[in-house]
Amino acid sequence: MKKICCMALNCLVLAVMLHQQAWSVDCPGFCIQCRSDANNVCGAGCVRSYSCSLSTCTCSFTCSGGCHPGGLSPNALLQDSLKLQVSTLKNANRSYATPDVPFNLVLQPDVPLAVTQVELGNDPGRQVSEITYTLKNDADFTLRGIRIMLVFFNDRGESLGAESLDERLSLVPRAEKVLRASLRNYVDSGQHVAIAVTDFETDAKSWHGDHAKIIKAMKEP
Repeated sequence: MKKICCMALNCLVLAVMLHQQAWSVDCPGFCIQCRSDANNVCGAGCVRSYSCSLSTCTCSFTCSGGCHPGGLSPNALLQDSLKLQVSTLKNANRSYATPDVPFNLVLQPDVPLAVTQVELGNDPGRQVSEITYTLKNDADFTLRGIRIMLVFFNDRGESLGAESLDERLSLVPRAEKVLRASLRNYVDSGQHVAIAVTDFETDAKSWHGDHAKIIKAMKEP
């Protein structure tokens, strides 16, 4: 009887481990979607560089200079945007200067999650940007994974590139968690960043947004 109980417990542990790993290692079609996102953000034939990893479910790309489809209005970008506070982020022994960059958070009524308190830190010498944000779970079930898209614009509202942030976590209903990630794109003062959730998974369901509609909303005035 004891042996049977141990076997059952081992199977349960294995099942939980496989479930926890599924979000980060099993993303079929992700790079195909990433390539489509690059064309939607930059315009067909305007993608300068592209990187996608199925092992980490991460994607980033940049747009060619002087090859931009209709972008955001600079005046519209400054409206209803999350303006960063002047501060310094410290990581190990390096100090990160905070650039003057507004963030536009796309309104998504179907997504029971909230992204708040966004901060950006730059290491100009290494050309590295780091984002810190608070994620709140307003769903009725534990949040297991989330994928967020960031689209970067210059001061004329032209798209410069984008990337996705993939987070695997266990966030109970109504709870908040501070998340931090290094970006592949360097975000300088004067740029703007639009943020939207493209995918999330709870104990009850998985949600995959319409990327074309999401990107259109991120680029609209």
